[in-house]
Amino acid sequence: MLALNGTPLLILLIILALLLVGGTVWGWPRLSRQSVLTVFSRISLICVTQFVVLSMVAVMVNDNFEFYTSWSDLMGTVQGGGTVAAQPAGDTTQSAEVIAIGKPGTQGLGGSDPAKVGQLRTVKIEGAVSGLSEEAVIYLPPQYFQAPYKTAQFPAVIAASGYPGSASEVATKFHLPNLLLADLQAKRTKPMVLIMVSPMIVNGRDTECTDVPGGPQAETFWAQDIPSAIESAYRVSTQRSGWGIMGASTGGYCALKIAMMDSNQFSAGATVSGYYAALEDHTTGDLYGDSTSFRNENDLMWRAQNLPSPPVAVLLAAAKVGDPNYQPTLQFMATVKGRMQVSTLFAPEGGHNLTSWIAQFPAVLDWLGLHLTGPLPTPSG
Repeated sequence: MLALNGTPLLILLIILALLLVGGTVWGWPRLSRQSVLTVFSRISLICVTQFVVLSMVAVMVNDNFEFYTSWSDLMGTVQGGGTVAAQPAGDTTQSAEVIAIGKPGTQGLGGSDPAKVGQLRTVKIEGAVSGLSEEAVIYLPPQYFQAPYKTAQFPAVIAASGYPGSASEVATKFHLPNLLLADLQAKRTKPMVLIMVSPMIVNGRDTECTDVPGGPQAETFWAQDIPSAIESAYRVSTQRSGWGIMGASTGGYCALKIAMMDSNQFSAGATVSGYYAALEDHTTGDLYGDSTSFRNENDLMWRAQNLPSPPVAVLLAAAKVGDPNYQPTLQFMATVKGRMQVSTLFAPEGGHNLTSWIAQFPAVLDWLGLHLTGPLPTPSG
């Protein structure tokens, strides 16, 4: 079966739509006679043509926004991907787990040797503390496979898409592995492991990376389960100085929020065109219950104004013209005080879109490389 995402299915539907439209125009005179059979044939032809055309449009939209990443995701039969396990939140008797999905590969990296281009791995992260699970794409840099680094622990960076987004979108549309590889080849940053995920841990719901009262514990999954699982499966840092988080739009809000709220795990966070106020709309559902204090705790402006500043370094990236988050970024900068180190990356112009974000990602990766520790190669001899 053809994959739900990608060019082959779209091309097939385009060809079918053209054939059906052409066949309808050519065959309509033959079906003009008034009989039960010809009336039924006309109705059937119209319905099939409409179905194929609408399917073509739906696939085009899904390819662009990645609402669904597979047929099982569309049909609601996907295993994991935000399903809640029976284990209650807060139970730490088990460790978070990384489960491989498919085979490791180097697709799209410009080579086949992991020691030269790195490697991509698609996994499912099973969270023991939150009870949530989510698909992730892991990028291991070339140094991970090189002899001088065989015992080294690498910095780890969680990279989040916007909402709805997907882990594969971060790898293929954000081009983060390719951008990091180019930076490494140009010696502009240090090797790090990327953990690419989507904020949509629960299918069809924007949790805003929040521990929802009586609902999914999304912040716990990001701040505890992901690091625990990755540290158990890969040679990554087990110190906060080696952990960072980045994202764009909703992912940017998540990155900055988790860096501020969980500074015991993360030492650096970067937000690209992210917002600062706690959101709640039809995509989020009830995130905060009736608790004004809990809503405030998830409002980054409020935190900066009213709570002690966490000991983290943060990068705020936006565009001066065309980005609705530029003025809020200036307001947030003016509010920050204390131990939080703030850096900024302001493009002259841009928008709240993928093109603008991709232009800023290389500088974001460079900044993270400067603020995260490790890895150190084994001395020769």
